[in-house]
Amino acid sequence: MSAVVLSESRREPHELPGLKERVNVAFELGLLAMRNRELAISFATHLYCTPRGRRGEPESDQVFRDARDACGPDLATSLPSVDEVGKLLAGCKMGNLDIDGERIRCYLWMRSRESKAPVMVFAHGWESQGMAAYPLIRAFIRAGWQVVTFDQRAHGASSGHHAALPEFARTLRTVLGKVGQVDLLVGHCLGATAATYLLSRGQIQVRQLAMISPQSDAVSGTYDFARRWLIPEGIRKGMLSNIESSFRMEFRHVVPEIVGPKLDLPMLALHDPRDRFVPVRYSQRLARHCRRLKLVEMPGIGHFGGLVSPQAQEQILRFADPRLNDDDSGAQRDSTLARGNRFSRNRKAA
Repeated sequence: MSAVVLSESRREPHELPGLKERVNVAFELGLLAMRNRELAISFATHLYCTPRGRRGEPESDQVFRDARDACGPDLATSLPSVDEVGKLLAGCKMGNLDIDGERIRCYLWMRSRESKAPVMVFAHGWESQGMAAYPLIRAFIRAGWQVVTFDQRAHGASSGHHAALPEFARTLRTVLGKVGQVDLLVGHCLGATAATYLLSRGQIQVRQLAMISPQSDAVSGTYDFARRWLIPEGIRKGMLSNIESSFRMEFRHVVPEIVGPKLDLPMLALHDPRDRFVPVRYSQRLARHCRRLKLVEMPGIGHFGGLVSPQAQEQILRFADPRLNDDDSGAQRDSTLARGNRFSRNRKAA
């Protein structure tokens, strides 16, 4: 386990729920609890399992605006343009997987089955979507990688109305099973949680794992949620019991002390020490229990900036291909980018 702190300054643009919204929810919960405690628990469970992110087909201008708004003004200047988003979408193959009766949208930048080019899969986080990491996806394609991403249930262009960690894990396991050999899995937030859970139980196999702002403790996550929405402890406990019984997963098994020692693969975690959505302590706890995890603290990237920051892309690319850490890394990078450009031209010719 090792830790590094990098410097970069930026104000987090996204805000957590405002006081008025939180008070309104707490008031409604209080009224329900007075009438029927089970109704209050159901309300809290619904709030926990209902993402509020944007839904629908990805469009170039909207994908760009979402990324710009998520990362803030400083990092926004480094974003690939709307036209680049359009080229990326035009060059991918879109398809749907049927998982437990829901349509899961997948995005593939793949060569033939005989290709030996490495494969990267990106798993997005809560209230996000696969194309949220389009700058990272673009960087890997330009470096000669094949890339797959997808929209989780009730996110993006996928169907469904509710989701939680168990659904994230089930969908990720199915997608990886369809892809086959995966050289690098990149998970953001809850996508990273699902990845570590599945890896700790031997339900998926990947060669390397990179995480951005991982939420490594599912139980503590429910406490954070309850504090954010002013939910009483009794209601939180009932909510957790509801979720565990509905999805058949015990959250107490998804904590760093249990998951961490079972993870035996090269791992990288990037986390802003001031991340207000998922505190850095989650990555720090996971690092203490994972001997092969390198934690890089990146001040200023916020919770979503790790998906678009050039500095974060560099960290993940160097982790994925150690040859880029050599003295001739510039020449090596130029070589991989050239292969990626040939890949793009070949796809257009096909």
